[in-house]
Amino acid sequence: GSVDVCITSPPYLNWVDYSKIYALELALLVGSGREIRKLRSESVRSHIGARERRKKIIVSEKLDEVMWRLEENPVKGKPPVTVRGYFEDMYICMDSIYGSLREGGIAAVVIGNACMPDLTIDSDLILAELSEEVGFKATEIKVAKTRWCDVHGIRKERPVRESIVILGK
Repeated sequence: GSVDVCITSPPYLNWVDYSKIYALELALLVGSGREIRKLRSESVRSHIGARERRKKIIVSEKLDEVMWRLEENPVKGKPPVTVRGYFEDMYICMDSIYGSLREGGIAAVVIGNACMPDLTIDSDLILAELSEEVGFKATEIKVAKTRWCDVHGIRKERPVRESIVILGK
């Protein structure tokens, strides 16, 4: 309860292992390859290489709908367990941020929605719902950018958002 504002942009749910992209920077900051591998396995589960951890029970109707659709029509290389794990980790992050904020504090979370062949995952809406579960009031979702879903193997047929989810304590 010591912070007035938190502005953050956690990893997006996009199956990208940022620890590989920023390996050079990590090598300068972290040191050994063993430490980097540990960091990679313990990072937010937005990619397949992240280690499965104890499950966190989260309540989200929007996430349940996404999980149902993914289990009915799985996508090769993008297992549903990664999606569930990502939002479990984001719930834990939001709980930690909530505990760090003073009463009346504000959090702004920049997040991008995920693109799959037959499904867009509205990460911003799910994050707002999960944040309310930990005690936040989702006051606004500002669309910062709209881009086309043009990932390899997906027709450029629908837009996806990058948003700023504004949360109040």
